[in-house]
Amino acid sequence: MAAALVGLGAALYLALYQWGLFADVWEPFFGPAAALGLWLMAAPGVLGYGGAAATNDHILGPLAAGCSIIALGDIARGLRWLDVGLGAWLVVGPWFLGVGAVRGVQDVVIGLLLIGLPFLGGRAAARFGGWSAPWRALRGRTRRRAGAS
Repeated sequence: MAAALVGLGAALYLALYQWGLFADVWEPFFGPAAALGLWLMAAPGVLGYGGAAATNDHILGPLAAGCSIIALGDIARGLRWLDVGLGAWLVVGPWFLGVGAVRGVQDVVIGLLLIGLPFLGGRAAARFGGWSAPWRALRGRTRRRAGAS
């Protein structure tokens, strides 16, 4: 069942990429990080474990997937860096939660991947204001983009 869902998700992702939905986004971070988050949500049911490890994965899975999917937009590109913190907790969490070494290996591997993937995310294609944009607008010093009239 889980393998079928993962396969369906991968096929959907590739189809959307082929249709050009992700044409403005550099994909190496977003797809794999979302897939890792989805796997964390499914892993307790698929692998049959419970307790603190399952609760940990059920909380961090949607957060990792959500951060990477929301970061698809240029304006929210920086949100991908939250996955570094989530990955760091996945690396050290099994020792704090008292999870066995065998079950903790999955979280450590996924955590290391979540720590590394944001570095592949690329830069945003456009800039959107910033903290000083409202003050520049009040003082009449707004910048125009090249080619704008």
